[in-house]
Amino acid sequence: MPFDAKTLTANLIAIGSADLPLAGGKGASLGAMLGAGLPVPEGFAVLTQAYRDFVAHNGFEEPVRHLVQDVPADDPDALAKAAQALKDRFLAGTIPPHVSDAIARAYAEIGTGLVVVRSSATAEDLPGASFAGQHDSFLNIDGPEAVAEAVRGAWASLWNPRAVSYRKRVGLDTTEIGIAVVVQRMIDAERSGVLFTANPLDHRRDRMLLSASFGLGEAVVGGDVSPDNWVLEASGKVLDHHLSDKQVITVREGKGTVNRPMPEEKRRAVSLSGAEVAELARLGARAQAYFGTPQDLEWAIEDGRIYLVQSRPITSLFPLPEPLPAPEDGLRLYLCFNVHAQQMLEPFTPAGIDWWRAITGGFAHAATGRPERELPWLKESAGRLFADITEMLRKPGRWPQLAEAASDKDPITGQALLAFRDREGTRITGRKGGIGFWWRLGPLFARLGWRGLMASLNPERARLRVLAETDAAIRQIEAEARGLSTMRARVDFIRDVLGRRGAIIWIIPVAVMTPGLMAEGALKRKVRDWLGDERLFTPVQRALPHNITTEMGLTLWRLARQFKAEGAEPKADDPGVAAFLSRFGHRALW
Repeated sequence: MPFDAKTLTANLIAIGSADLPLAGGKGASLGAMLGAGLPVPEGFAVLTQAYRDFVAHNGFEEPVRHLVQDVPADDPDALAKAAQALKDRFLAGTIPPHVSDAIARAYAEIGTGLVVVRSSATAEDLPGASFAGQHDSFLNIDGPEAVAEAVRGAWASLWNPRAVSYRKRVGLDTTEIGIAVVVQRMIDAERSGVLFTANPLDHRRDRMLLSASFGLGEAVVGGDVSPDNWVLEASGKVLDHHLSDKQVITVREGKGTVNRPMPEEKRRAVSLSGAEVAELARLGARAQAYFGTPQDLEWAIEDGRIYLVQSRPITSLFPLPEPLPAPEDGLRLYLCFNVHAQQMLEPFTPAGIDWWRAITGGFAHAATGRPERELPWLKESAGRLFADITEMLRKPGRWPQLAEAASDKDPITGQALLAFRDREGTRITGRKGGIGFWWRLGPLFARLGWRGLMASLNPERARLRVLAETDAAIRQIEAEARGLSTMRARVDFIRDVLGRRGAIIWIIPVAVMTPGLMAEGALKRKVRDWLGDERLFTPVQRALPHNITTEMGLTLWRLARQFKAEGAEPKADDPGVAAFLSRFGHRALW
């Protein structure tokens, strides 16, 4: 619901997802969960306006500005010292009377008693950032004065050195950042844990990972105990269960918690019943459906009732390739284009992605005669391109063939492909589908096959011919480019050159090289059989003529030796550098 700009507190039931600037990430999330009918302990939020009134009342605006704007992020010691100094000033600050009165009224409205006080920063629990464990929480708080003191501690934790360092690293540290505080009825948890509605270990969105132990949840969240673990289907069906030797239990002590040895009778006892596992899976699915993204949920059980005490987006999942297939398309398998086309794990630049889309679409156009500007099988995720190879794997015999081909560039991919076949292959193999465009590639394959055959019979003649053809094609492109007068014409021309025309220019040389590549593989196997180590072939491989990559490296090496002997620094106008760039500079595409 909309709040007045001067509102200091609000019951959680009145807060929704749109109130993040006022209630912070945690407050907005808990309010939304209550609105969705999920079991959340009752409570209220001390809104960000109360924090800003506290800052103004104590004159903290300038110290905050100094830390955010003047202390460099690349000096961790200075940053930590300045952050701790500001936190200490917050802890010593006085709460304005009107703020403490508002906190006392809100506390009385939920029935007083023991509460937990937790931070809820405006940069917290966002889809692209995780502040888990970076701000402070306070348990077993009783009475309005103690609640106000804990709220001040939560405000001060906004300037915890670890939190400040993280905000600077992810670009979220500004003078406008604020913090709300969530106050909820204390759950005296008999059992607690976490539920990931997507498995963060293997990034599968159709699997849940549930962890549980006895006592409060801090030992599970903090990794102090080895919890019982369940791997679940989205439906709640148990796929795997691991019972752990739980040696630590977190219990309440004072205004915090402490870890104690787990009672012997509970160490190997199962912490959840089958019905409780199913109910937690159902609640997790509801939370994910409401928020529209996989969730990291913290939960607790008191007197047999399950409560959700936190829900935040899982930020560690690798993004799914876009656009997503329709649900009826079933399981899809993608191969990373970056690794197998360019042998790089790093993301492409936007220009690099556009280049590959243009050239693959152009190749499809040249091969099939149909414009294929947007290929449905080519997906993008996290700056990387992925090829949907599902249709190539409908027949069982293609799995080992593709695994062998992939292993040439990345052995791990080949192994992973076969392991995936053994685990999930039946969900792909034999299903309706298959590659329906092979028949349209017949004329192109016949042309490429003929050029490859001619290259195997007379390699030198084929090499000279393809070089002459490629040089002529490039000269033709350069001549046409000089006549283009508008930006639109140039952009369209570049796309055409990178696409259909470019595909033909580079695919013919690949066909001519194919016999040599096949011979290289055969020679490697022979060297391995004869000498026991195929790496002995590498010096011979590098010494072969007409390898432009080797020539470029050797030319650069000679230039470096020349500059070293002369005691000179390389300069762009040096004749040697100019000649190098003229000969090889076009090879730097991105």
